[in-house]
Amino acid sequence: MATAITSALCKIPIRHDVAMTGEITLLGRILPIGGLKEKSMAAYRSGIKTVIIPADNEPDLAEVDSAVKDHVHFEPVEQIDQVLKLALTEMPSPHDGISAGEAKRVPISEKKSDSSAVPRTDCTSPDCQTIPQ
Repeated sequence: MATAITSALCKIPIRHDVAMTGEITLLGRILPIGGLKEKSMAAYRSGIKTVIIPADNEPDLAEVDSAVKDHVHFEPVEQIDQVLKLALTEMPSPHDGISAGEAKRVPISEKKSDSSAVPRTDCTSPDCQTIPQ
């Protein structure tokens, strides 16, 4: 899902000869999965040339059929950036020359007030935002 969302938002296609399996944490770490033998066989039957797998599943490759290993290249990954480099046709670039780490943050108290907004009642801090109506 993370790769598909990145592809859609950045308008960068996903390679058609790559398959992937795994789960991702909110911090971008790739978690191990079950059923690698069956998933890799399905990829092989579908003509996939590269399968991206969680690095923690690398020992499970011993169970994968040798015919599959002869025709499919397995890429173990630990982070989402590794997945995107392998799966997308090109890497997304920062928009307007500003990377996420350089974006200017404006404290809530400095933001301009919206006259169509009402004060939040679920927060007692003076830095709470207003909720648009």
